[in-house]
Amino acid sequence: KRILVITGDGNFLMGLGSAITALFYRPANLKILLLDNQQYYTTGGQPTISSAINYPKFLDSLTGSYSCSKQATSESIMSDLLTFLEVNAFGILHLKISEATKDFENIPWHPEEITERMVRRLTQ
Repeated sequence: KRILVITGDGNFLMGLGSAITALFYRPANLKILLLDNQQYYTTGGQPTISSAINYPKFLDSLTGSYSCSKQATSESIMSDLLTFLEVNAFGILHLKISEATKDFENIPWHPEEITERMVRRLTQ
């Protein structure tokens, strides 16, 4: 079974423990697609520290099998993805994408409300 993880730079940076474990074991059926817009988009578009990280150097130092780092374009993204997915080995494809323009509101509930909703659903 082949597994494709699609993650953003914010989530990748916040979950480095999981990422480094995957990088250490390098399961052949795992691919990680890292979409880097240099912001925590889902929580309001705050900037990440992604622009300060040399991803190719960082990931190569951990794996020696880093796939690619490039600025994604609308013309190249499909061929980049297909090439990445064709190889039957662990890999990470780091694509720098444009910063998104946030055109929706943040989550309208406070943390306490989210907790109450979750508990209510779990106990029904």
